[in-house]
Amino acid sequence: MSTYENVVVEVDDSPAGVRVVELAALHAAETGSKLLLVAAYRSRGSGPAELALQWAAEACDKMGAGVVETVAVAGDPTTVLAEVARDHGADLLMVGNHGLSTLAGRLIGSVPGGVIGKASCDVLVAHTTTHGWLKPISRHHRPSSYRRRFLVGVHHTAHSMRAAERAGALVADLDAELILVGAYERRENRYQGGWRRLMAPSYDLGFDMDALGSAESYLVARSGLSDIESALRDGAARARKQGAEKVEAVAVPGDPVHGLLKIADERHADIVVVGNHPQAQGSARLIGSISSQVSRKTPTHVLLVH
Repeated sequence: MSTYENVVVEVDDSPAGVRVVELAALHAAETGSKLLLVAAYRSRGSGPAELALQWAAEACDKMGAGVVETVAVAGDPTTVLAEVARDHGADLLMVGNHGLSTLAGRLIGSVPGGVIGKASCDVLVAHTTTHGWLKPISRHHRPSSYRRRFLVGVHHTAHSMRAAERAGALVADLDAELILVGAYERRENRYQGGWRRLMAPSYDLGFDMDALGSAESYLVARSGLSDIESALRDGAARARKQGAEKVEAVAVPGDPVHGLLKIADERHADIVVVGNHPQAQGSARLIGSISSQVSRKTPTHVLLVH
């Protein structure tokens, strides 16, 4: 059974619209997910929307997607996508980011922000600035030596642990690698020794070290790690229960957003996964803003887990 069985996909005539359809089709071909292609339209009528849907359906068929349905709906794209995903019982909504759509008559970059707050399911934001997860996901084109790399931000919250679980399941579906990243406060005023490097066998987080390879290691600091160590262990255990086999953990000092994006760039992540809690209050509201910041700032595709 696929992690995402029912997927709703945004369709428009922007470069981001092309990219998100490609990603959805390739994902469906790999996992057997069912796709519902949705085009929202306003004053120009349904004609352009129907043409866009026709192209998208043909593209999905060429890429090997199985069950594909289409629907054109009048209204604001953000509201239409969120409502169709809810009514369809979707477990994933895929939208594009960056680019100007003449069909929707608005910046697509504004759609993800609204969808993230309204959708009741997970949201994948596809970026046009990366080819990650495109060619590698195809069975027909993926080099045998290539393993896709997913990166998930981890901290001590329920939605963060859910993100680790969902990432673990998706990694198992797609035979990928998983990197857990946790940020922590570095107390330089108390500890002047700075960084020290420990080889993985001496820094046991419960991972299969043979699977990671003898050359793998972790960067750790002299203080401030106890909480994030616990979160990384918990996240890794949850991901492995979902079927993830190759799991790595990285602890980075400082700001969670910058740390996550830094590791994503250094490790050439195909997709970044973060927990999303847009209606959180108090301290959890900061976590919700992390998901929005990551979605805006990273050039890599982003999966926001509700």
